[in-house]
Amino acid sequence: SAPLPSLAHASALRRVLPAPARAAPRCTATAPAADALSSAATTVAASLPDLPPLPAPLAAILPWFSWVLIIWLFAAQARICDEYFVPAIDSCAKRFKIPDDVAGAPPLACG
Repeated sequence: SAPLPSLAHASALRRVLPAPARAAPRCTATAPAADALSSAATTVAASLPDLPPLPAPLAAILPWFSWVLIIWLFAAQARICDEYFVPAIDSCAKRFKIPDDVAGAPPLACG
């Protein structure tokens, strides 16, 4: 078997071989730009007027109203998808002769 190189050989190689190039940073945003954006957002937030507090009955109803609104939005999305999205996928599948199992993948991906 060949003998292992000594540390003298390793230091000689380090002097001959170039140092590895450092990778350029991927982030192009600089710290001053980020600071300027942060200070601009703080300035805009400080210039907005404070909202008055909600009356107690309205503050109690607001969380329930939010849930009703969310449920209504999901129902509206389901109806629109059933009436417009699915027929559009069906007509495209028939026109381009796409099999039904492949044409059914986009509605499944949408949830």
